[in-house]
Amino acid sequence: MITIKKIKLNELQEFVNSIDYHKLIDKPISLARVISYLNNPNANGDDVVLYMAFVELDFIGYKTIFSDTFIYNNCKTKFGWLSGTWTHKNYRRKGISTLLLNEVLIDWDENLMYTNYAEESKAVYDKTDKFSLLKSNKGYRHYIRFSFKELLPPKFHYFRKNIKILKYIDATLNLFGDLRFKLLNTKKKSNYTICKLEDWNDEIISFIEPFKKKELFKRDEIIYDWIAKYPWVKTDSETKKLSEQYYFSNYSIKFSSNWYIIQEIKTQKIIGIALITINNEHLKIPYIYAIAANLPCLKDLIIKLCIEHKISYLTVYNTDLNKLILEQNFLKIVSRKFTQNYFCSTKLVSGLPYNNVLEILNGDGDVVFT
Repeated sequence: MITIKKIKLNELQEFVNSIDYHKLIDKPISLARVISYLNNPNANGDDVVLYMAFVELDFIGYKTIFSDTFIYNNCKTKFGWLSGTWTHKNYRRKGISTLLLNEVLIDWDENLMYTNYAEESKAVYDKTDKFSLLKSNKGYRHYIRFSFKELLPPKFHYFRKNIKILKYIDATLNLFGDLRFKLLNTKKKSNYTICKLEDWNDEIISFIEPFKKKELFKRDEIIYDWIAKYPWVKTDSETKKLSEQYYFSNYSIKFSSNWYIIQEIKTQKIIGIALITINNEHLKIPYIYAIAANLPCLKDLIIKLCIEHKISYLTVYNTDLNKLILEQNFLKIVSRKFTQNYFCSTKLVSGLPYNNVLEILNGDGDVVFT
């Protein structure tokens, strides 16, 4: 007989401190994610955030949810992101994930969204006929260094056993390929400065306000600060050890999530703000606030960070910024079109306008934390 155990947010800390949690070979939630959940400004203590399935004492599957809100027609709506689904290999294709999802649908009154999904999870969601596509963001993934060791093992079993060979190939190709960066004049004199944003102030808040009129989620500085301070990926040795028991993004050799502010030197006027995340060799820009005319400044920062951190590929969804990068012939090896889809429950989407009217940025959802 299958039983389901539910953990509310106000029970989460006690659960991960318990003997029951430590005895689990497969962890249903990481400690970094727990800390992030507990500091989520959009959550409350009664939100059910973790669902676990058991057969007698055997732990066989789980789903995690994190709380969020969106604002439409000046009305704030609470909902949950489907974020993290796992079923033990001995119980797959036996309806465990569907059973857990049905409980989530009931508890969250079908107010759910998801993105950054595995195809297996989407297949479960599709069977319910309770979700539809809300928004499809088109972008590019630009490969600027060779990284076969990152790209091939997840796709081909053969390469999982030959990562050392792939590392050698990458190192050899990049030894010569990186010479092209000298052709990029990243130290040219400019009329702007770029620095990390330490504290949100009224000037910065006023700058981003006009950009937010068409946004569905309309994040504020409290949410932005939470995102940057409480990522789900850590770089310490303890997290590395625990990552063997947790099947989602949790540990990286290198990880950073920082807001950058661009200002004119003469006037100190703000002309752009962006959140830039670096996870090992991957750079992402979840949030960009700048008009097209000022995006070359951000492009220069991206090139600088790519060279400094030996970034292998970057993912960009801003149309104007992609045009600038595509024109930078010496920067990229190849660029591929990339899409991020956002799905929403039928109940929620029925009250929203056609998706082309909405602006959903690629920091919206769980992808921004990794």
